[in-house]
Amino acid sequence: LYFDEVMPNTFIPLIQALDIEKKFDKKILSIAIETLLKRQLPKDFFINVNFSAKQFGDSNFIVMLEDLTVMQPWLTKYLVIEITESTMIANIEQTSQYLNQIRSLGFKI
Repeated sequence: LYFDEVMPNTFIPLIQALDIEKKFDKKILSIAIETLLKRQLPKDFFINVNFSAKQFGDSNFIVMLEDLTVMQPWLTKYLVIEITESTMIANIEQTSQYLNQIRSLGFKI
């Protein structure tokens, strides 16, 4: 079994049932950053990282992204932040504010 053979609809319900979405998000982000650090990347290369509604709704989420841009300013060129439609609908005003803050850090969404 290869990781790319495991579909999100298989593991996301388990992650939600265990209430570990934020921990999972941070691990995936860490793997994405490690991948970016280890490779010589073409200019048009990027990695999309989808964050859960719990992570996106956490006030520390923006602080975490700010810290990342201070430590690794080049990261905004290669990392695209994704959120689900349900996350956007859950709290439109907060989501809009967070999206503007994320864009102001230089991340693509």
